[in-house]
Amino acid sequence: MKSGKAISTNNESAETIETTETAEATLYAERQVFVLAAIEKEVSAQRTKWGVQKHNDQKWLAILMEEVGEAAKEINEDDDSKLRDELIQCAAVIVSWLKLWARY
Repeated sequence: MKSGKAISTNNESAETIETTETAEATLYAERQVFVLAAIEKEVSAQRTKWGVQKHNDQKWLAILMEEVGEAAKEINEDDDSKLRDELIQCAAVIVSWLKLWARY
């Protein structure tokens, strides 16, 4: 009888794990959509502000490092909302840099 109960518990545990994994995967997918949309929105905002940027790699790296420095500043100031914005700006610079490569 104990082994039957253990099997039942194992099945319930497996179902719980599967449900948890499905919920986590759904949450991850939702966050991914949100983050990628935020990055693309920032890419668009940067393009509106600065126009299409056609820098060499050294200039792109300088722009990125400036944004990374701003993210580091927000870490030091412990401001999560501003940190998120700065990280999105970093990602947007990288995306714009990569899009330039895709044109050639």
